[in-house]
Amino acid sequence: MSKTILVVDDSGTFRQVVNMALTKAG
Repeated sequence: MSKTILVVDDSGTFRQVVNMALTKAG
């Protein structure tokens, strides 16, 4: 999964995913 995160992060989509995760966490 780390490899996938690295690839996504390079694309800049990882930040959006983290933002959504933080929003869900409240």
